Amino acid sequence: MSPPCIAEEKWYTPVDIGEHIDLNGLEEEKLSNARVKEIFQKETVFKKDFLTKLEKHRDQWLENNQMDYRNKFKNDRTFHLDRSHHPISASICQFSKSKAKIYIKFIYGHSRWHHFYIILRAFLVKRDSYLDEIFGLNELEKKYSYSFKGVTHGTAAIEVEQRLGGDYYEYAGQSPQYRNIYYEKFNLEIIIQNSKVKYIHKGKPSWMDTELKFKK
Repeated sequence: MSPPCIAEEKWYTPVDIGEHIDLNGLEEEKLSNARVKEIFQKETVFKKDFLTKLEKHRDQWLENNQMDYRNKFKNDRTFHLDRSHHPISASICQFSKSKAKIYIKFIYGHSRWHHFYIILRAFLVKRDSYLDEIFGLNELEKKYSYSFKGVTHGTAAIEVEQRLGGDYYEYAGQSPQYRNIYYEKFNLEIIIQNSKVKYIHKGKPSWMDTELKFKK
């Protein structure tokens, strides 16, 4: 029997709730592992020469696009431009057992608990020990690949009760798109984002010791 192809690998998406990412019309680039070492370092994330190029790219984007982009939020009185000079960062937007997709982005502005990012570069790279260490992918993989009775990352929220029952506690948060539920009988916390399971955590969460919870 031949091994499964890459297309059959399960992909995990660790993007947080409230993060709005504008791909800025960019196409995904393939990045070699050698180039990863030239771009990233453990101490400061970016090597200095590459960061300088990114900063120029960001500043050019702001000069050419800021007015048009700001018009998207002209009716949102809660929107504020970032006041810390639009810092640049890198994060894993998706990963599988063998590959990872990296977004290099800068924050443009905020609206309440929402954060708006512009993508400068989008990379697809094969995982290796260097990449895994920089982005903590081994720990992320353990977190997102955990499965219990068929419930795992990507499971529809409606299926959680079908498989585990309706006897759980829920944190009384303000966002219906982000839920924390806890099954006491399984000692299991499930984080749900946009009506799908984000990840599962074994153990009693700290919010169970507060009054901000209710029993289903």
